[in-house]
Parts: sequence; structure tokens; C-alpha cells
Amino acid sequence: MSPSLRGALLSLAAFAAYATHDVVVKYLGGHYSSFQTMFFAGLMGFPLVTILLLSDRRDGTLIPRHPWWTAIRTVSAVVTGAMGFYAFSVLPMATCYAIFFAMPLFITLMAIPMLGERVGLRRGIAVMVGLLGVIIVLRPG
Repeated sequence: MSPSLRGALLSLAAFAAYATHDVVVKYLGGHYSSFQTMFFAGLMGFPLVTILLLSDRRDGTLIPRHPWWTAIRTVSAVVTGAMGFYAFSVLPMATCYAIFFAMPLFITLMAIPMLGERVGLRRGIAVMVGLLGVIIVLRPG
């Protein structure tokens, strides 16, 4: 199997897993709080992550090289997870996905001031067109 085909198939499998996860979160959101759902998702995933971490012998796997950056990322992941789980519990799936698909566009815009990234004119226009597309799909108001 070629690397491109393997990558494409793994991407499809990953998106199928994401979609399944989101449907389960939507279902559980009707019965439990976002924090309860996040807690049990983390609890059930912990054994698998532990095995993966213990099998990786590279330096910095279990003891981070930059603990403050790790702490900031952890807090960010918890906050965004709670917001995402809550969004799936109260909004239609199509609305959530339209907003989530805008994430790379916002990341591109945020990378300019935060990381000093340069976005050329064509890419900048593509980002703006993408954001306009999200606004059209969402039809605010």
C-alpha cells in the first residue's frame, strides 16, 4: 500500500472516530454535564494513553521539558473541551461543525500576532473567503 493511500485511509478512519465521538458527546450532553462527560472520557482513555506513554522511550515523554507550556496547553485543552462538549449538547451538529471547521482559519489569523507568522496576500484572501463561507453557512440573525 502506498504511503499516500495509507495516509488517506487513516485520515478517513480518524474522521469516522471523531464523528462517532461527537455523536456520543451530543447524546450524553442531554443527560450529563459537560464536565462529567469530559471526566469519564478522560478516565476511560487514561489506561490506553498510559500504555502508549510507557512504550515511548524518548526523552521528555513522561517528564516534560517545558512544564509551564505543558500546563498552559492542559488548561487550554480542558477549557476548549468543556466548551466543545457544551456546544455539542445544545447546538445542532451542523452548526457545531460549521464553527469547528472555521478553526484553522482562526488559527491562521491568530498565528500572525502570536507567533509572528507571515501570511501572504493569496492565503490571507483565502482565509477571509473561508470565514465568509462559514458566516454564510451559519446565517447569523
